[in-house]
Amino acid sequence: MTQRFSSWMLWVILVITLLMLAAALLAGLGSYYGWRRYADTPEDHRELRLMIYRCHPLLSALAQYRSEKGATPVNLKELKLPYVHYREDVIALGSDHPIYYHSDSGTHFNLYVKMGWDAGLQYDSADEQWAYDPGDGSQGFDVTP
Repeated sequence: MTQRFSSWMLWVILVITLLMLAAALLAGLGSYYGWRRYADTPEDHRELRLMIYRCHPLLSALAQYRSEKGATPVNLKELKLPYVHYREDVIALGSDHPIYYHSDSGTHFNLYVKMGWDAGLQYDSADEQWAYDPGDGSQGFDVTP
Protein backbone atom coordinates (compact mmCIF):
# COMPACT_ATOMS: atom_id res chain seq x y z
CA MET A 1 0.00 0.00 0.00
CA THR A 2 2.81 2.49 0.77
CA GLN A 3 4.50 1.73 -2.56
CA ARG A 4 1.27 2.52 -4.41
CA PHE A 5 0.72 5.69 -2.36
CA SER A 6 4.24 7.00 -2.95
CA SER A 7 4.08 6.49 -6.74
CA TRP A 8 0.70 8.25 -6.83
CA MET A 9 2.14 11.17 -4.84
CA LEU A 10 5.12 11.40 -7.17
CA TRP A 11 2.78 11.73 -10.15
CA VAL A 12 0.78 14.45 -8.40
CA ILE A 13 3.97 16.34 -7.53
CA LEU A 14 5.22 15.99 -11.12
CA VAL A 15 1.95 17.31 -12.60
CA ILE A 16 1.84 20.24 -10.17
CA THR A 17 5.47 21.09 -10.94
CA LEU A 18 4.82 21.01 -14.69
CA LEU A 19 1.77 23.26 -14.31
CA MET A 20 3.79 25.74 -12.26
CA LEU A 21 6.57 25.76 -14.86
CA ALA A 22 4.05 26.31 -17.66
CA ALA A 23 2.47 29.21 -15.75
CA ALA A 24 5.89 30.77 -15.12
CA LEU A 25 6.80 30.40 -18.80
CA LEU A 26 3.57 32.05 -19.92
CA ALA A 27 4.02 34.88 -17.43
CA GLY A 28 7.59 35.40 -18.63
CA LEU A 29 6.56 35.44 -22.28
CA GLY A 30 3.71 37.80 -21.52
CA SER A 31 6.05 40.16 -19.75
CA TYR A 32 8.59 39.94 -22.60
CA TYR A 33 5.98 40.76 -25.24
CA GLY A 34 4.40 43.56 -23.21
CA TRP A 35 1.25 41.67 -22.30
CA ARG A 36 0.39 43.26 -19.06
CA ARG A 37 -2.68 44.75 -17.56
CA TYR A 38 -2.67 48.49 -17.07
CA ALA A 39 -4.50 50.20 -14.23
CA ASP A 40 -5.98 53.66 -13.86
CA THR A 41 -2.86 54.96 -12.07
CA PRO A 42 -0.57 57.91 -12.90
CA GLU A 43 2.34 55.55 -13.66
CA ASP A 44 0.32 53.48 -16.12
CA HIS A 45 -1.17 56.61 -17.69
CA ARG A 46 2.39 57.79 -18.37
CA GLU A 47 3.23 54.56 -20.22
CA LEU A 48 -0.01 54.65 -22.20
CA ARG A 49 0.53 58.31 -23.14
CA LEU A 50 3.95 57.35 -24.52
CA MET A 51 2.29 54.85 -26.85
CA ILE A 52 -0.28 57.46 -27.85
CA TYR A 53 2.50 59.96 -28.52
CA ARG A 54 4.13 57.48 -30.90
CA CYS A 55 0.85 57.32 -32.87
CA HIS A 56 0.48 61.10 -33.08
CA PRO A 57 2.22 61.50 -36.49
CA LEU A 58 -0.23 59.03 -38.03
CA LEU A 59 -3.20 60.86 -36.50
CA SER A 60 -1.87 64.14 -37.90
CA ALA A 61 -1.46 62.60 -41.35
CA LEU A 62 -5.00 61.19 -41.21
CA ALA A 63 -6.41 64.58 -40.17
CA GLN A 64 -4.53 66.31 -42.98
CA TYR A 65 -5.69 63.67 -45.48
CA ARG A 66 -9.30 64.18 -44.37
CA SER A 67 -9.04 67.97 -44.66
CA GLU A 68 -7.57 67.73 -48.19
CA LYS A 69 -9.69 64.87 -49.59
CA GLY A 70 -12.89 65.44 -47.61
CA ALA A 71 -13.00 61.87 -46.28
CA THR A 72 -10.89 59.46 -44.28
CA PRO A 73 -9.00 56.75 -46.17
CA VAL A 74 -10.57 53.30 -46.32
CA ASN A 75 -7.25 51.76 -45.26
CA LEU A 76 -3.80 53.03 -44.33
CA LYS A 77 -2.32 52.00 -47.69
CA GLU A 78 -4.17 54.94 -49.23
CA LEU A 79 -1.77 57.27 -47.42
CA LYS A 80 0.61 58.04 -50.28
CA LEU A 81 3.18 60.81 -50.50
CA PRO A 82 3.52 63.09 -48.55
CA TYR A 83 1.83 60.97 -45.84
CA VAL A 84 3.60 57.66 -46.39
CA HIS A 85 6.48 58.36 -43.98
CA TYR A 86 3.98 58.85 -41.15
CA ARG A 87 2.47 55.47 -41.91
CA GLU A 88 5.90 53.81 -42.03
CA ASP A 89 6.96 55.30 -38.68
CA VAL A 90 3.83 54.11 -36.92
CA ILE A 91 3.86 50.71 -38.62
CA ALA A 92 7.35 50.29 -37.14
CA LEU A 93 5.67 50.77 -33.73
CA GLY A 94 3.33 47.98 -34.81
CA SER A 95 6.18 45.48 -34.65
CA ASP A 96 5.82 45.63 -30.85
CA HIS A 97 2.13 46.46 -30.74
CA PRO A 98 0.14 45.74 -33.92
CA ILE A 99 -1.96 48.65 -35.12
CA TYR A 100 -5.38 48.23 -36.70
CA TYR A 101 -7.24 50.94 -38.59
CA HIS A 102 -10.93 50.91 -39.48
CA SER A 103 -13.10 53.40 -41.33
CA ASP A 104 -16.49 52.65 -42.84
CA SER A 105 -18.20 55.99 -43.02
CA GLY A 106 -15.45 58.12 -44.54
CA THR A 107 -16.14 60.76 -41.91
CA HIS A 108 -14.37 59.19 -38.93
CA PHE A 109 -12.10 56.26 -38.12
CA ASN A 110 -10.98 54.00 -35.30
CA LEU A 111 -7.39 53.16 -34.50
CA TYR A 112 -6.56 50.22 -32.26
CA VAL A 113 -3.12 49.50 -30.77
CA LYS A 114 -3.07 45.89 -29.64
CA MET A 115 -1.20 45.48 -26.36
CA GLY A 116 -1.82 41.89 -25.40
CA TRP A 117 -4.14 39.02 -26.12
CA ASP A 118 -7.25 41.22 -26.21
CA ALA A 119 -6.11 44.40 -24.46
CA GLY A 120 -5.35 47.60 -26.31
CA LEU A 121 -5.59 51.32 -26.76
CA GLN A 122 -8.49 52.56 -28.87
CA TYR A 123 -8.85 55.91 -30.59
CA ASP A 124 -12.19 57.10 -31.92
CA SER A 125 -11.84 60.11 -34.20
CA ALA A 126 -15.51 61.04 -33.79
CA ASP A 127 -14.94 61.66 -30.07
CA GLU A 128 -11.23 62.43 -30.44
CA GLN A 129 -10.73 60.24 -27.38
CA TRP A 130 -8.24 57.51 -26.44
CA ALA A 131 -9.32 54.69 -24.13
CA TYR A 132 -7.63 51.64 -22.66
CA ASP A 133 -9.59 48.40 -22.93
CA PRO A 134 -8.24 45.57 -20.73
CA GLY A 135 -9.87 43.08 -23.07
CA ASP A 136 -11.18 40.80 -20.34
CA GLY A 137 -14.64 42.32 -20.01
CA SER A 138 -13.73 44.54 -17.08
CA GLN A 139 -14.11 48.32 -17.15
CA GLY A 140 -11.49 50.25 -19.10
CA PHE A 141 -10.63 53.93 -18.74
CA ASP A 142 -10.02 57.03 -20.83
CA VAL A 143 -6.45 58.18 -21.39
CA THR A 144 -5.76 61.86 -21.98
CA PRO A 145 -2.67 62.45 -24.17
